[in-house]
Amino acid sequence: MAHPECRDRTGTRSQRRRAVTRRRLLEAVRHLVVNHGPDGFSVQQVTEMADVALGTFYNHFTDRVDAIDQAFEAEMRRQEPANEALLETAPDSLHSLALSACIVIHRASVDPDWAQFAASVGREGLWACPGGVDTAREILAVGVESGQVHVHHLDQALRTVGMVALAAVASFVAEAARTEPDLDPTYRQATQSVCGILGADSERTDQVTRWCLETLASAPSD
Repeated sequence: MAHPECRDRTGTRSQRRRAVTRRRLLEAVRHLVVNHGPDGFSVQQVTEMADVALGTFYNHFTDRVDAIDQAFEAEMRRQEPANEALLETAPDSLHSLALSACIVIHRASVDPDWAQFAASVGREGLWACPGGVDTAREILAVGVESGQVHVHHLDQALRTVGMVALAAVASFVAEAARTEPDLDPTYRQATQSVCGILGADSERTDQVTRWCLETLASAPSD
């Protein structure tokens, strides 16, 4: 019988191998989405690129759409630590949701491959806040309860706010030849759109817009 420590080491090694395989599969999915679109490749192409057996794919994902969704979630989670540090500086829900849109736009401007990937699969919008749309819903609910934001239908407002960043990212992708976009007008437009959706008046919108621009200008460079 194997010594307990040997069994533990074997289990840990197996988990590490599984994690490496999963990472290769997710990287292959991202590459194929960027180059062929979310509907332009097969599971077999994923496994060939990741150099694993076809059956291995189904040990990790139920189907191709599930793999795309998980690749997207993994990519957004990878950005969470840096995003969280910025979002923690937001004084209230309105600032936080507006800044979330601007952070996503910034990421798209410095990583064209990610922008292409996100524009292809960010079906419900793009969120910089850790926890994605679920956390955004909590932030918005707090804002409604405190009277900081004014919306009649929370989920509808949430979807619309989430689409602000997605629309800006899609615009970057569509204008791929523009290598050095002027981001301030894009940040300003996104912030004003979010504030408008959430019922902020013009004075409050100007305040939030200035704060977002100043926060991004002072943020560490990637």
